[in-house]
Amino acid sequence: MSTFDGQLPGTSERAWQECAWLRAAPELETLTGTRLVVLSAHPDDETLGAAGLIGLAADTGLDVHVIVASDGAGSHPRSRTHSPARLAALRKNEVADAMATLAPQATLEFLGLPDGELAAHAGELCTALRRACSGDTVLLAPWAHDRHPDHEACARAARAVVAAEPGIELLEFPIWAWHWAARQELAELDPEAAATRRLTLGAERRERKQAAIACFPSQIQPLSADAGDEAVVGPDSLAYFARDFECFLVITPAGT
Repeated sequence: MSTFDGQLPGTSERAWQECAWLRAAPELETLTGTRLVVLSAHPDDETLGAAGLIGLAADTGLDVHVIVASDGAGSHPRSRTHSPARLAALRKNEVADAMATLAPQATLEFLGLPDGELAAHAGELCTALRRACSGDTVLLAPWAHDRHPDHEACARAARAVVAAEPGIELLEFPIWAWHWAARQELAELDPEAAATRRLTLGAERRERKQAAIACFPSQIQPLSADAGDEAVVGPDSLAYFARDFECFLVITPAGT
């Protein structure tokens, strides 16, 4: 797995807006299932990457089930003001507030797995997905090549379950790839990506997404003025998620 430093400058949102393949991606027209299951590595991934689609699914009557894999306690490992337990409690409340904004009837499931260590808990991830998914499910997960080990662990679990359960549609959303990918066509980096799709967000849905993102002050604002309490998702990264569209990779796992 390649890594990157999210605190260093990355590809600007302006560069992405000028990117031909991203502008030309076909629209994600409909959701084929009656149930949307979202596997989020950390409390906020689901909102940054897929708030618009979650809101659309809820508004059109789909049963929405959001599984938050990690407790999020590792977001500020150098903080002297917030213990891991305090961070975990904050982040649990934040994602609950965000889902109340996007999909008030959604079911939230917290696995409480250790932040940064999801690769060691593949069994628990797969079990939770098998329990939540059925044959008419659309499954969302972070992208398998996002260069964050927890994102990649969630994607591997999602792909394994979909490979074993025909009929489940898998869409993956990038988070950190917007920072490091330097405008590459993301589907070309993934042998199991069948296509890229855009979901256009109208003004009302875009406003709801921004309201949901604002529910995560522990991530988008400094915890304090102390070193180690800096915002995890700074203004440059937030610009990726203020777009009038979301981007999804349609995944066909090997063996399906």
